[in-house]
Amino acid sequence: MELRKALRLVGGTVVSFVGAGGKTSAMRRLVRELAGHRPVLVTTTTHLATQEADLAATHLIWRLGDDLGQVVEAAIEHGSALVSGRPLANDEGKLAGLPVEAIDDLHHLLAERGGVLLVEADGSRQRPLKAPAEHEPVIPPTSDLVVPVIGLRAIGQLLGPEVVHRPERLAQVTDLELGQRIEPAHLVGLLTSTDGSLKGIPPAASVRPLLIGGSDRLEAAQEVAQGALATERLASVVLAPPQENGACLAFGRIAGVVLAAGGASRMGSLKQADSWHGQPLVARAVWAAAGAGLAPIVVVLGAEADRVRQRIGTRGVEVVVNERWNEGQSGSMRAGLAAAAERCEGVVFLLADMPLVDSELISRLVAAHRATLAPIVAPRAANRWGNPVLFDRITFEALAQVQGDRGGRAVFDQFMIEPVPADERALLDVDTAEDWQALD
Repeated sequence: MELRKALRLVGGTVVSFVGAGGKTSAMRRLVRELAGHRPVLVTTTTHLATQEADLAATHLIWRLGDDLGQVVEAAIEHGSALVSGRPLANDEGKLAGLPVEAIDDLHHLLAERGGVLLVEADGSRQRPLKAPAEHEPVIPPTSDLVVPVIGLRAIGQLLGPEVVHRPERLAQVTDLELGQRIEPAHLVGLLTSTDGSLKGIPPAASVRPLLIGGSDRLEAAQEVAQGALATERLASVVLAPPQENGACLAFGRIAGVVLAAGGASRMGSLKQADSWHGQPLVARAVWAAAGAGLAPIVVVLGAEADRVRQRIGTRGVEVVVNERWNEGQSGSMRAGLAAAAERCEGVVFLLADMPLVDSELISRLVAAHRATLAPIVAPRAANRWGNPVLFDRITFEALAQVQGDRGGRAVFDQFMIEPVPADERALLDVDTAEDWQALD
């Protein structure tokens, strides 16, 4: 997956990069990926090395009073443009940055043309970790997205100036001591601290940290992402390899919504409250969702809600009651979506009458979404789509419009679907007594 997709970039976005070494490489990659799609402007609020003037197709020196409209037109004409101040008087090897006021003006002009503005808002001396000083970072207030950068190669190394820019600041933020070994938990502490990676970020900006590391760092990346995403201020965590053309992964909170509101008229009993192998079906669905790491987990109840609630038996589960459950599945789907949508990048809808669905299948749906950010990820067996289904947040608006006795399948024809091979037996749902007997 391209970095631009992993960061969910759209036209008119101002992206500010802060933190460790790798910011310039990330911007260079985005310039290349966006070529032919959207005009790109690149700038800095600090300074850039003169050898980085080739970040974009053309380089413009801006002076106070110059027409910013010409800068935007250059980006339109060439596809991308780097705009900076003049070389520093005391260091001609560095280009001065732009004041945030000029960047804000550029944003308004570029947004009208559907362009993207990339801003390097922090320096790091190319170290894999960075903790900001009092005067850092310098993030434009109009930033829509802030990307804190961290190098995973710092894990296992000792805290010191060879690995960390401003190691004494990192020690304060993470309770590390100089010379102590850096662990994934310390990176989580840095990413989630308002004195660390969250320092100076405008309240309205999304935050999507970028972890730099190869496939040998995947386990560490998962550990860091899981810990960091416990803080809802972070929308997702992106893993990118050091090579600028390597595939990215996007770790995001994926919610689980268990639909358990129906009256089970064909079954003759309230099946979601019935037990199979000693476990109520509704609790089994929750157990599968929790085992796959879905969070939050929302259970939508309706018929005999109090009785089913007692059968869930798991703490930390959110319960929503759909009083109009008998009007069709769409109402329960919308209720569950509304409860989770603001806190997640995607939702897996699980049916409480599919006891053979396990956490392994759900985990494979999540992994496919992590690698593609496909709008819909669904199991596929015997040339048919099954459940559960993962819906990316790009589908949420369409799902909220579904009415009647229909579920998420109502939007299948509106979006691309990523298939995940599944065992046909795992997709068995229990609607009748005969289905129940077929489980064993």
